[in-house]
Amino acid sequence: MDQAVRAGISTFHEVPWRSVRDGLRRLEDDLASGAFWARYAELRTLTCLDLGYRLVVSEEPRITATT
Repeated sequence: MDQAVRAGISTFHEVPWRSVRDGLRRLEDDLASGAFWARYAELRTLTCLDLGYRLVVSEEPRITATT
C-alpha cells in the first residue's frame, strides 16, 4: 500500500512504522506464495465485503464575491 495512502488512514497513522512494515512484508510474501488465497479463498466468492472503512472526499468551498 502506498505510503501516502497509509498516512491518510488513521488506523495506519497510529501504528508504529515497524509494525506496519512487518505486516506489509508478511502480506506481500503470502500473496506471492499463494498462502493468502489458500487461507482466504472464500473472499473470491463474495460479491461485496464491508470492512468498515469509509472514504470521505471533500472540496474546499469556493469563495466568490456573492458568498
